[in-house]
Amino acid sequence: MSACFLLCDLETGGLDPEVHPILEFAGILIRPPGINIQSQLHVLIYHEGEISPEAREMHEASGLLRELEEGATSSLPTAQKRIMGWIDDNVSPDDDLFLMGSSIHFDRSFIKKHMPEFDARLHYRMLDVRSLWLWRWLVTGHNPDEIRHRAMDDCHRTLEFAMALGRVL
Repeated sequence: MSACFLLCDLETGGLDPEVHPILEFAGILIRPPGINIQSQLHVLIYHEGEISPEAREMHEASGLLRELEEGATSSLPTAQKRIMGWIDDNVSPDDDLFLMGSSIHFDRSFIKKHMPEFDARLHYRMLDVRSLWLWRWLVTGHNPDEIRHRAMDDCHRTLEFAMALGRVL
């Protein structure tokens, strides 16, 4: 048995998984040792749920809503099937699959609610890179926060931080 890490980011229609939809998924599969990128997946998800005014403003500014209107082709069930197929193609069923990301508990709450099959494949342990970011801010007083609110961009930003952290540990 070995391990695989899934660096994940979701963009959602708000903060409440009971009310708001998932709009975008991005994932990067990483194999230890080191940060060996195995595969990446990006899925735009058309939605039928409510989008909060704050999320609407943020996603209009990022261009996500425009891109969803122009090209979202996956329903939520189809998106979950694509994600599970991607995982099945790249990760052995015997491997532990650890979710990691920035404030990943937020994303996990949406995954639990909206994609239970995906949630069931994930290990219960998670790596929250944002916690380490906050620790650096506490220690140095410097907060270089740059969230773009596009799933794949934010995955790569989180990966860059994790790689920089790995060089100093």
